[in-house]
Amino acid sequence: MKKLLFILLILVPQLSFSQPKEEVRAVWLTTVWGLDWPKRSGEANQKADMSEILDSLKSANFNTVMFQVRARGDLMYPSIYEPWAKVLTGTLGQNPGWDPLQFVIEECHARGMEVHAWFVAYNVYSGSSTPPSTTPEHIVNAHPELCKLYEDNGSYSWWMDPGIPETRKYLVDVSMEMVNNYDLDALHYDYIRYPGSDFDDADTYATYGGGQDLGDWRRANINQFIYDVYDSVQSVKPWVKVGSAPIGIYHNIPGANGWQGYYDVYQDARDWAQKGKHDYICPQIYWEMSSRFPYLVDDWVANSYGKQIVTGIAAYRMESKKEATFPGEEQSFYRKVLEDEPKAGWSATEILNQLDYTRNAGGFGQTYFRTLHITYNVKNIHTLLKEGQYKYPANIPPMPWKDNIPPNRPQNLTLINNSPTSITLNWDIPVSPPDGDTVKYYNVYQSSVSPVNIDDIKNVVKFQVR
Repeated sequence: MKKLLFILLILVPQLSFSQPKEEVRAVWLTTVWGLDWPKRSGEANQKADMSEILDSLKSANFNTVMFQVRARGDLMYPSIYEPWAKVLTGTLGQNPGWDPLQFVIEECHARGMEVHAWFVAYNVYSGSSTPPSTTPEHIVNAHPELCKLYEDNGSYSWWMDPGIPETRKYLVDVSMEMVNNYDLDALHYDYIRYPGSDFDDADTYATYGGGQDLGDWRRANINQFIYDVYDSVQSVKPWVKVGSAPIGIYHNIPGANGWQGYYDVYQDARDWAQKGKHDYICPQIYWEMSSRFPYLVDDWVANSYGKQIVTGIAAYRMESKKEATFPGEEQSFYRKVLEDEPKAGWSATEILNQLDYTRNAGGFGQTYFRTLHITYNVKNIHTLLKEGQYKYPANIPPMPWKDNIPPNRPQNLTLINNSPTSITLNWDIPVSPPDGDTVKYYNVYQSSVSPVNIDDIKNVVKFQVR
């Protein structure tokens, strides 16, 4: 594992602007139905469009991309388990001739950004029909015994049955193939829940329920998958983080009632943090500051069990028409999340106020849904972030439960005065610490006073020197 090291330098002061030195600044880069990417066909076009997105994010000092690698049982990388994503070529299972996940990893890392593989777990296909035949076969065709068709308000989708042990093993196997083959920074899970209390799993419950309360049994099924995948990742790449995006209301609290993760879809995200099987949580808190947002942020932060809360913010609600970019299946989901149908057409100020609130509440950062609402500069949000709350870059917050051994000091630091306005620093890499980790990059600080305050991001003169 590589680490960050600091080099101090006393020079002239810079302009002051208050913001955290460490903060996750992420987007959900959505590939399902090509919502964020890809918008065009062909390797060259798709690579160019992705590079443009990443450049835009980097210019506003974003540091994390949640790249949707498994949208509906199809993948953004080659696999022995599941077919290529339809959005890449227009045909499910058709090889695009290149590896989007590898490309995103290389391009993000070159820009100093993390890649979290966004993996939709149990929701595996949209519509009432079955997928076309592919090689490898889609899970609905390969293992129909693990899948159930679910209907919600006239919208149909296929879901894997969390109560069948083979479902859990299959999802762990698909996840670990990716972990073993790619230099990922994190696994990021979505739809790790039941679609609703009316899910047709009576036969599964009769076989595996063992007399447990139905709700407790369903939660235990989801929990066990999270335990198994976290332990599997730890066993091979303990530096890879595991997180998820649960729905915004864990359970009803004063000021925030609605569709509940714990009771309505059997999603016990706090158990995952409390048991040490999650490193961070991105709750989807998609309401206004004048509504549920502040109550829910406070609730998640107060019940984080020492793990990182990175608040999900609904950038898509700056659109003038709510749900304008969502097909029927997703509209059904957002009707449940926002059951009182609050107004859309948010101002950029609403987004910035939510960002500020997460900082003041003790959160570890923000994740925006969706990417193009940021990079298309809807209501000037990209510019406002770049010139305001994200004016300075931020390091990724450390996770001491994953690595609590700091790097050693650099060796043989020398300074050469080239001119009254130019100097050169030279140093040798530090001695390896007991865990053998190498240094990933250096931050160089400047200040007019000593000691240098390295907690103040405005004192960074060079960020992520490699």
